Amino acid sequence: MFLNVKLLLCALQNCYLNSIAKKVASLTAQKRSSASMANGFSFKDSVVTGNGTGLVYLGRAWADYSRVVFSYTFMDKVVRPQGWSDWGNPKRDARVYYGEYKCSGPGANLTGRVPWARILTDEEAEPFLGTYYVEGDTWLINP
Repeated sequence: MFLNVKLLLCALQNCYLNSIAKKVASLTAQKRSSASMANGFSFKDSVVTGNGTGLVYLGRAWADYSRVVFSYTFMDKVVRPQGWSDWGNPKRDARVYYGEYKCSGPGANLTGRVPWARILTDEEAEPFLGTYYVEGDTWLINP
């Protein structure tokens, strides 16, 4: 899956992301070019694995304010220890919002993570866990 959208709030739940990369790759490349843009990706209760020979970043900064959060996600050893990439532009380090919350597995080991990755508190993670992030109360129908 590669989403090439500029104005998408994307909350993905129970996803199975399987990398077949033979070299270094990235699972996400989110393009948020302004702090005022209400877009980003949120993955919850998912699995990150791979059968390729390359290790993957959870995300790479396609723009200066990229926003991606993984929560309650199992991460296999396919995830690079750094976790995240600024895509060769260090000025993005202070602007991107790359978060992890209560993830598990060998790829969720925080040793080696880039210093600008966020390990979210309960309060910081809360907006990304429900339908609030995608304004679900305005368009989702209750079962």
